[in-house]
Amino acid sequence: MKIDTTITLALFLFCLLLLFYRLGVPALFEPTEGRNAEIAREILLTHDWVTPHNDFLPVLDKPVFFYWLITFSYKLFGVSEWSARLSSALAGLGSVVLIYLFARKFLGSWEALWSVLILVSSVEFFALSRIVIFDMLLCFFITFSLCCFYWGRNSDSRVKKRVFYLLMYAAMGNATLVKGPIGFVLPGIVIFFYALLVKKRGLLYANWISFRV
Repeated sequence: MKIDTTITLALFLFCLLLLFYRLGVPALFEPTEGRNAEIAREILLTHDWVTPHNDFLPVLDKPVFFYWLITFSYKLFGVSEWSARLSSALAGLGSVVLIYLFARKFLGSWEALWSVLILVSSVEFFALSRIVIFDMLLCFFITFSLCCFYWGRNSDSRVKKRVFYLLMYAAMGNATLVKGPIGFVLPGIVIFFYALLVKKRGLLYANWISFRV
């Protein structure tokens, strides 16, 4: 049984309200949010888009990609708590959209609805979508990569398979830029054990073969 457009629209309006309402009202908590927001602010001041700085000292423990997004948000909307948190909130919304589309495609309309409601009502997902840390953006790209993998595997068209696998690789690459090797290790582990569980070890080489044919 399908759900109508009104329910779908109400669902996404609810998600928007939950993720963005009063996003910039709470002060940045220390040390994590304050440090990440300040590193992005110092990119604006120093014009150094390669090496992150905190208190104008190099910070090399994390990649710079997440700080770039915060900096772009600062340039568009000004330096504030809201603009610092915008990247995380958009990544949370993107994850919601991915889960909805994936569940609707492979499970059904009502399953997609309940999947989204369960996701946005999860305390950790809600919290990570509203603070200035790397994890929600990492979650988005890992979710994107795994959805593309499964979508590609279940596509009949060879062209679609290539497109989805390319998107999967791109998402893994972006996840790596967000938080290092975990960006490809985690989805790689999922794909590896999926291949073992379905007894199709050749699936591990399907992407390579699809590009050679």
